[in-house]
This record gives sequence, C-alpha cells and structure tokens, in this order.
Amino acid sequence: MKYTTFVGLGVHKDSIAVAVARRNDKDAEELGVTPNSPQAIAKLVRKLGEPKSLRFCYEAGPCGYGIYRQLIAMGSSCMVIAPSLVPRKPGERVKTDRRDAKKLARLLRSGDLTPVRVPDEHKEALRDLLRAREDACQDLLRKRHQLGKFLMRLGVMPPDGIKAWTDRHRRWLQSIRFDEPAQQTVLAEYLHAVEEVESRIERLEREIAAYVEAFCIGFRCRGWRASDGHGNGFRGKRDRFRLDYHDQSSRAVGSNGRSCHHVTGRRSVVAQHRRC
Repeated sequence: MKYTTFVGLGVHKDSIAVAVARRNDKDAEELGVTPNSPQAIAKLVRKLGEPKSLRFCYEAGPCGYGIYRQLIAMGSSCMVIAPSLVPRKPGERVKTDRRDAKKLARLLRSGDLTPVRVPDEHKEALRDLLRAREDACQDLLRKRHQLGKFLMRLGVMPPDGIKAWTDRHRRWLQSIRFDEPAQQTVLAEYLHAVEEVESRIERLEREIAAYVEAFCIGFRCRGWRASDGHGNGFRGKRDRFRLDYHDQSSRAVGSNGRSCHHVTGRRSVVAQHRRC
C-alpha cells in the first residue's frame, strides 16, 4: 500500500498532539492538539482524507493500544513505536508534545521507526493478570519484611536451622507469645497480612492458568505447581511461573514497508515471573 499521509501522534491522557508529513512535502506540519477521545480521533481521520491512504504512529506508553485498535478498525494503518529506539540527534534535549509529533511523522515517512508487538485483547488481558500477580508478589515481600523487622526490633530471632518461610518457620511464628497484648496483636495482624497476600497470589495463579487454557492458543504453562496458600508445594525461590509463546511468525512490517523484527518478537518466554 502506498501511503500519501504520515501522521505522528503525541498521545497523553487528555490530549493528542498531531503532526502530518505528506509524501511530497519537505517537512512535517503541525496540526495542533485534539482531545484524546474516540470521537475526536474519528473526526481527525475524516479530516485528513481517505483512511486507507493514512499511516499513523505514536509511542508506546501508559495510554495503551485503544487508539491503535480504533485506527485499524477505521481502515488506516498504525504503528506503536518503541520510545527507546526513536532516533535522536546528539544534544537533543528539548522535548515537547508538538515537537515529538512532528518528529514522529517525519521519521515515519522516512521509515526509521521500530514498532513494538501489539497484543490482541486476550493477550493484553493475560498481561494484566501477570502484572497483578507481580504486584501481589511485591506486596508479599514487603509484608514479610515488615514482620521480620518487627520481630528483630524486639530481639525475637528464629532458632538455628530454621529457614525463613518454611513450614517449621511458620509454626514457630504461630507459637510466639508476648507479654504485652498490643505486641501480640501486631504479630497477629502481620501474620494475617502475609496470609492474605499469599491467598491473593494463589487466586491470581488459578485465574492465569484458566485464562491461558481458555483463550490463549499458542501459550502453554510450564512448571505449574499447586500451593495451599502457605508456600507448600513450592521448590523455593528459584521456582518460576513461565508462559511460553510459540509464534509462527516473528517478523513484522516496519515503518518503511520492509520486513523487520519486532522489539518483543522473541519466540521464547514472553512472561517469566519469579515465585515469591
């Protein structure tokens, strides 16, 4: 497809800076700022001309892939760009939305941008589940550290030969008694907080396994082991939850129309999370 209009978008939460580089023009042209809403994006496409002649791009970021999917559905071409791989001149430090949009439009026309892999809705939902599990693992680490520092502050140390967060360690924690009722309450609350986060991790892992089996053809779980919510059944800190994606095509079309590798186009592990 021979595109005639190349559009760079500086996407933010509430607004989008727009710049256009036409095939026969010398430099890109700023079109101003439009609201970040589906209605405003549809109006922009109608204003620029025939959707099939338009090629859009914007940098990957917290606003996700909604704009990409809307533009594709309207018949235009769109690329989500890896921000770290956008060419930059030495000493180029001034960065504004309008300037970024103009630069993206110009580089899109010259074919110097590198796309990222855009997941479909199912894989994006799976990614959200994995991120929620990672957040829960970080919460668990914080809760365990809070409990450990509380006990260390009071001079309560586990007996020799007991490794942290094994069954023996948990039984020892349950057996601790303080003379002060307030300190006993703090211990119980810390233990309860740890157990709550462990239960959340277990629920998320069940949802991940079920989601992969139901929706994600091409994915498979490796090293999946059951847990009772207290760490039993895990082999230790080196246990990993892995998802392998077997992609039939690890290549994509770049901004210049030629075949190129995606930034995330590896055929190996797409998600690998250390167990807590």
